[in-house]
Amino acid sequence: MSSEYLPREDCRVAVCKLPPHVKGLCTVKGTEEIILINEDLSDEAKARTLQHELRHLQRNDLHREAPIEEIEDDL
Repeated sequence: MSSEYLPREDCRVAVCKLPPHVKGLCTVKGTEEIILINEDLSDEAKARTLQHELRHLQRNDLHREAPIEEIEDDL
């Protein structure tokens, strides 16, 4: 697994093996925000997925109580 820090977003990004139906996800461990990107995606799809997950963090979606389908529809 490879990872890098994005200082401007203050989060960690890791590219790793995920189930085929999962492009990416974001989570929080302690105070660190983490984005996981599926390693099987093309470079272009990885970049789109990263931007998608960053929007979730910027919108504070991890702390919303709405169903995930509603959160995704709002994005």
